[in-house]
Amino acid sequence: MEWVLLYNMPLTQAMIRLLKLHTCFLFACCLTALVSYAQIPALDIAAEYHCEPVYDHGSWRAVSNARVIRGEVQYGSPTYDAVSLSSGLLFLVTSDGIHDFRTENQLIRSSAFVDSIREEFRLLGYEDALRFQDFLFLLDERWSGTCFFQKGNDWFFVRRKFFDDISAWKVSTDANGKILSIGYDDAMDVAIPEDAYDDSSCSEYNEPEAWTIEDSIFQRIREVLKARFEFSESIRLIESAELGMISDAQIQEIALTLSEEYEDEEYGLLTESSHQVLTGFYRNGILSCFDSFDDLLVSPEFLASIRTDFRLDSPERAAIFEAMLDQTTSYFDPEKLHRFEDPVWCFVRDESFGNKQGYAVTVDLNGMIMEVAYRDDLGLVIEEEEFDENTVDWGFVMTEPHGDRIEVVEGSTVPFTIEFNETAASRIGAWVMSRWDGTMVSMVAGTDIYSPFGGEIPSEATTMGAHLLEIFLMRPGTDTSTALGCAEVAVSVIPFDDSAVSWDLKMETPVKASLNTNAGESIPVVLTYNAADANRLGVRLEIIYQGEKVGGQMPPHHESPFETAIPGSVLTQGAHSVDFVLVSPKGDKELGKCSLKIQAH
Repeated sequence: MEWVLLYNMPLTQAMIRLLKLHTCFLFACCLTALVSYAQIPALDIAAEYHCEPVYDHGSWRAVSNARVIRGEVQYGSPTYDAVSLSSGLLFLVTSDGIHDFRTENQLIRSSAFVDSIREEFRLLGYEDALRFQDFLFLLDERWSGTCFFQKGNDWFFVRRKFFDDISAWKVSTDANGKILSIGYDDAMDVAIPEDAYDDSSCSEYNEPEAWTIEDSIFQRIREVLKARFEFSESIRLIESAELGMISDAQIQEIALTLSEEYEDEEYGLLTESSHQVLTGFYRNGILSCFDSFDDLLVSPEFLASIRTDFRLDSPERAAIFEAMLDQTTSYFDPEKLHRFEDPVWCFVRDESFGNKQGYAVTVDLNGMIMEVAYRDDLGLVIEEEEFDENTVDWGFVMTEPHGDRIEVVEGSTVPFTIEFNETAASRIGAWVMSRWDGTMVSMVAGTDIYSPFGGEIPSEATTMGAHLLEIFLMRPGTDTSTALGCAEVAVSVIPFDDSAVSWDLKMETPVKASLNTNAGESIPVVLTYNAADANRLGVRLEIIYQGEKVGGQMPPHHESPFETAIPGSVLTQGAHSVDFVLVSPKGDKELGKCSLKIQAH
């Protein structure tokens, strides 16, 4: 699930770059959406319903009188083959009616299936059990590693053994072998005896038998699928100044979602969704769909949309093209660069086994783009500049905490931030290590360590008394005596005491604690409280949605008023609860609480 604001934390340089990029991009999208959205035709997506008999084999018929149908709803477009989103259920057709299930496991464990077992079928001996094992093969197609055995009136059919975990069916019978119940467990508490039967031969009961689904049954299944699954479509225009300079087309991100709300045996009411994200390309009255923006970039359609006045003929124009790529495709920042190798502009996005990967844009003598292609090897050889680490100014400094002696409350985290020469650090493979009382707490290694760099000492480490925090910028290796930089902070941990503090937690927006709203609509929330003392005493603000912690604010980054939003993506039809709770650093004391009850229609 998404929330507008999760826990505040120190921003790395990479995060700052990403925020700047996406803030500008979103702003541009908002400006252009009002103008061009209505001009783009809809995808004309419709639902189709399909039914197919399954398990129509003799081994099923030997056990059960019921039939099983797999029903599916598929959303697609008659015009765009790329649109395809589907889901379905299993339907058990018995003399008592039609029963739907999400999985084969649920179906076989159900009372409806047990009631459908043939009166003459009994589990009384080896032949009967072997026949039931053939029946189970239809569900999981497992023969190797299987076995079965009997304990009293219970039969156990082992389907898999992984170390000490035994995945098995337990079939309970009466004294005459009539099946009373069927259960399944991926970690069943049972020991496999030495005399268990491991016969894996297929029997004559596995011959299929075709049968026709009656129209009345199909209509019933269609009604269930239509009620159970909900389809939604959202469109976000992908437009920016750079993209507008290069292409005359209108481009959009089309997000398709197919959701199912169901009752889970353990967790209650849940929603499961499948998604498809497409790139829509609209030009000259024609809408085309692509699986991704990467696929669009290398297509003839995109090539035809490149503006006649755009020439890729200078580093400045190449920077515009690269900015467009940054906004629409992924890249690995340390490898990202552009280089001209006549007649190809190479835009490096990644590297694999020494090969520079990315887009090769072929131009003519005037800089007109003739082809855009993605290559796993651009054939570039980038010579590294000479580097002498002994002459480098590492610029190492700790910016948080402030000073070499601090006082924190028991159970608080201790955040830290350091700054250093990130280019030089990446070149030599430097890494960052934090120590608490001489013991390493965390390490971050790699060839792309950003400055500023933030981390924290966890709350469980801040016990009462005196402690030493050390942060190192390390050369390759583990010798702290040759570290490129080191900061030490003496930390005194004191007990939590808020006896003289008034927390004043209030919900300013919304003004009512109970709301009715439309499903899918976001709800803005504004809270006020004593942020200064929350920072001083290490207090946390936690957002708890339906009993699960999903966000909030952490010291020393508390701000009041605190603004967030309950996203529409989680507000499906039904009841929702959100709690905003101030808790002590150790989490053992509630200091204030505001609750919001929401009914979405």
